[in-house]
Amino acid sequence: MLGPFLLGAATAFIGLSLHPQTAHRTRPLLVKAVRGVLTVTDSAKKVVDSARDKVEEIVAEAQFENIQSRMEREINQEKDDL
Repeated sequence: MLGPFLLGAATAFIGLSLHPQTAHRTRPLLVKAVRGVLTVTDSAKKVVDSARDKVEEIVAEAQFENIQSRMEREINQEKDDL
């Protein structure tokens, strides 16, 4: 996804360094493109963070239920032994 953008940005950067006369026209476009990529990256990070939180919550709940079941079995086993 970022590959074509990075290739284009690198090409533009090289072009700017080779032709400083075009820098004043090209730089604002590069800044805008990078801002767009950063916005998309930030949005994607928020989605991933939210998904991670939900998965961690599910795992914690499952672990709790496993511990609870194990304790109930142990209590029942002790009752049967009496």
